[in-house]
Amino acid sequence: MSIIRPRPMPLKPERKPERNTPAWFSIKREQANERKALREQKRAEMQRDSHSQEKPHQRALRAGTGRLKRTRLKPRSVMKAKWHELYILGLRFLVSLNPFCRRCKERHATEGHHPARQHGAAILIFFPFCRVCHADVEGNKNRAREEGWIWY
Repeated sequence: MSIIRPRPMPLKPERKPERNTPAWFSIKREQANERKALREQKRAEMQRDSHSQEKPHQRALRAGTGRLKRTRLKPRSVMKAKWHELYILGLRFLVSLNPFCRRCKERHATEGHHPARQHGAAILIFFPFCRVCHADVEGNKNRAREEGWIWY
């Protein structure tokens, strides 16, 4: 069994004043003031929110000075510094396990040679080389490819 609900009575529309009358101008003025108040409120909220996420050059421009404070750039990002630290630890560990050069097997290993390009996980693949052998391999890449020291 369905419930029959009565239809709501339509509201009588308010009668608008005629154009170019004092009542019409006062309504338009009120609407304009309401829009202006909303814009100012939104602008204040945006400024309040944006100041916390603002960059130094934006702050300087907002302050009206137009001049920026000169700051030195970091030599590398924090993430890159952590990666480099892990890389050096891995290299030292490899050299501690294999103290002699993998190529000449005579001199002590002081450097790590990457046989593959240094991207992603391939950067963790390296051979312990002495300085002389590493310079020779990097200087004569075609011969090093034939000997198997370079894979690319």
